[in-house]
Amino acid sequence: MMYGNQYTGLLYGAYVVSDYPFSIREFLQTLLIMHGHFTILAILYNEYDRRICEVKNKLEQMRQRISAQQQRDKFEYITLAEQVSAHTMVNVFQYLKMHFVHDSPTLSHQINKLYEVMMYYMQSHDANGPQSILCSVELDKVQSYVDIQRSLTSVPIEIVWEIIGNLNSNTIPPTTLMTLVENAMKHGVTDDPKSSIKVVFSVLCDQIMISVENKIRNNVSPISHKVGLNSLKRRLEYVYNDGFQMRVYNCNSWFEVKITIEI
Repeated sequence: MMYGNQYTGLLYGAYVVSDYPFSIREFLQTLLIMHGHFTILAILYNEYDRRICEVKNKLEQMRQRISAQQQRDKFEYITLAEQVSAHTMVNVFQYLKMHFVHDSPTLSHQINKLYEVMMYYMQSHDANGPQSILCSVELDKVQSYVDIQRSLTSVPIEIVWEIIGNLNSNTIPPTTLMTLVENAMKHGVTDDPKSSIKVVFSVLCDQIMISVENKIRNNVSPISHKVGLNSLKRRLEYVYNDGFQMRVYNCNSWFEVKITIEI
């Protein structure tokens, strides 16, 4: 390709053009024209590539939004499906309480405590319920839960409580401690005073620390899928973002979950 014909057009053909005098001016003009063509094509390609990337990014964002919406819908459905009518619970427990109030006052009292724990658990997992409650309230409900479990079995439940600080000074998401204690009682040794479940609940001015440690039960321990712990971690992430740490230690037949929350 060469520029020619009195500088008004281009000569297209072989690499070698015969019977055509070489002109440095025409040669330079040809280079400039070719450079201009390639520059325009490069600009057009860059713009095309940018538009394609924008379309791909928008499609990916749309896919993520659809996926997130589907997950929210699924979570909402599961949550609604798992909910038990509070009125139904009230009627059931009222009936049981009235049925045993005269024949077995102790059992009636236990039923009432069980009802309170059940209502606390249901309200804590209600999407419209409180996201945090006083640490002292959480501890009281957990200890009530342990008392109920003790009344339902002849096997001792040995728990060492270490409470530090003022539990009325700060809040945590409801059932945080209860989830850990439930997990320890389900999978841990409960009847050996030398291997007691150890619960540490520390509330200081700048930090809340919760630790539950238990010896792992052999043979008869139910299979753990860690659903409760994973669910608790997601709830803590929702409330505190990066303002907490949740560590799980599993070694030498001992299991411990430690939660640290920065205030």
